[in-house]
Amino acid sequence: MKYVIKKSSIYEETEVDIKCCHMDDEVKNLIKYIDGMTHYLICKKDHVNYSILFCHIYYIESVDHQTFVYTKEDCFQTKHPLYELEEILKNSSCMRISKSTILNLSYLKSVKALFNGKYEVTLENNEKLLISRRYVSDFKKKFGL
Repeated sequence: MKYVIKKSSIYEETEVDIKCCHMDDEVKNLIKYIDGMTHYLICKKDHVNYSILFCHIYYIESVDHQTFVYTKEDCFQTKHPLYELEEILKNSSCMRISKSTILNLSYLKSVKALFNGKYEVTLENNEKLLISRRYVSDFKKKFGL
């Protein structure tokens, strides 16, 4: 794959033009990534609202009917339930890995199979999450295992 960048003050906004002979996984992943750079989720922390880009979300977790959004170094709360976020993020690199967790595959550092049929993933920030048996086959398919 090659890319060309044209920088000029005549452009009012950034535009991405993809030219390809066919839509393979590499092109689809590129589109998902670009999409994540432009879509965001409104979250709260300490009574202040923040706009968190999808591409900055490491994972989302639901605990006691509250939904938390984790970035590299921070944690925010959102009003959206997990099932809504799963639908919103369905065309991104995010996927459900347990009843209470959505993971952004872009931040995976390593994957380890456990003896009980579950998987343990380590993220780039060294946090560890478990993939429950129910979601292992979907994970393997999406991650390419």
